[in-house]
Amino acid sequence: MATNRDWAAKYDINPSSAADATQRPQSGSGHETNINSLRRLSYDAYTVGWTAVLNTELETSRLLLDEEHELLPSGEKDSNNYILGRMGMHNVAIAFPGSGADTYAAEMMENMLRTFRNIRFGLLVGVGGGAPVGFIVWQPYAAVAAAAYAKDLLRVAKPNEVAALPTVVDIFTTASKPSLEDQVAELELQLKQLRSELSELANKPAPEPPKEIQFESGKWMSVYEPPKVLEHRITFTKKYTSVPVVIASISSGDLDKAGNFRLNVEVKSVDLEGFELKVMTWGDTKVYSVGVQWAAFGN
Repeated sequence: MATNRDWAAKYDINPSSAADATQRPQSGSGHETNINSLRRLSYDAYTVGWTAVLNTELETSRLLLDEEHELLPSGEKDSNNYILGRMGMHNVAIAFPGSGADTYAAEMMENMLRTFRNIRFGLLVGVGGGAPVGFIVWQPYAAVAAAAYAKDLLRVAKPNEVAALPTVVDIFTTASKPSLEDQVAELELQLKQLRSELSELANKPAPEPPKEIQFESGKWMSVYEPPKVLEHRITFTKKYTSVPVVIASISSGDLDKAGNFRLNVEVKSVDLEGFELKVMTWGDTKVYSVGVQWAAFGN
């Protein structure tokens, strides 16, 4: 497996010089070029997007350019800085953040697509910017390895194969905006589903009309000094079609104060025509009279 030093030797790059290059202004790098001699290409000529967040990554990537091109103005809402050039047979746009900018690589690539809309694929040359401080010593070597590996990847990719790929912009546009044919097909599918649901509803039998709720209530008062257990038949004024629900409660009671208050009321033997009302007491309780209220409801 190739080491970082092997990559550096392959492309004849001194990692320490790449690190020192971070202190030079943008116009100076491993390539001493005359701005007047640089070729100027169109935006669509660049098919490879390359992001370098750290200065070490940027300068190493720039050293690997076979040819540097004249800069083009950035597009609207694009805050990236760029170095443009050629690696092998591919025109590459190298994006890097402005001075002091805290930018993520994903944001840089998103900004790049606002300017270079013919980008076919992107490369991120990273060395692990979040590594411990001790890793700083090895950053130049790691930057060389990452950039050289990316350049070797471009050697394998043929320009005609790259040109046949959809642009990144097209991929996102196609994913977010379905074609007119797809939209029509989706509407036809929804219409078919609605017709099926309407057909099912039309074939369903009509629901039965709600049955009339019958409700009846009344009061009952016992005879004077009733027995300990008293049962009384209550007859409904109108016969029910099904056994109703009946509830009953004590509404009044006349009891001797010498004894305890012991009274119980129960509903028994409910049928379509009426029910049995049972009132009882026990112990030393003496009842002179008791009143009961009841209610029945059903069909």
